[in-house]
Amino acid sequence: MKTSFEIPANEINSYISLTKNLPGIAYKLNLKSGHMDFLNNMLTPVTGYKPSELTKSGICSFKNLILQEDRKKLDTEIRNSLNKKTIVNIEYRLRHKNGKIIFINDRGKPEYDKTGKPVYVNGVTFDITGRKESEEKFKRINRTYALLSQIN
Repeated sequence: MKTSFEIPANEINSYISLTKNLPGIAYKLNLKSGHMDFLNNMLTPVTGYKPSELTKSGICSFKNLILQEDRKKLDTEIRNSLNKKTIVNIEYRLRHKNGKIIFINDRGKPEYDKTGKPVYVNGVTFDITGRKESEEKFKRINRTYALLSQIN
């Protein structure tokens, strides 16, 4: 039986190249242990932290970087996606090592064991701060335009 982890030998280099060239973090999260394996070197460019700086008791996670007010929503959305067996697609904020708050889009595909229990999430995490800042600027411009239109 072929599992989703098996990659034909002639395609391995393509997958390695793909993950290395992603402009975001590629990861595999073990849901039982909470351990996160990073499949590329983008953790530091995105968060400012090295994996070793986010590892405690052998478990690497950036959950503590996520803003407290986003954690409950994040946990609920992940739980709902796992229960519905859908792709996880979440936006949240985290604090970069430099202190700046950045916006994140996290997309992951859960993997289930033979009993249907979720065991892993394979995903990608992108810094979408630039997009969020542009959206906010656009909203401000529209509000200003609406106010000016009322004056005329």
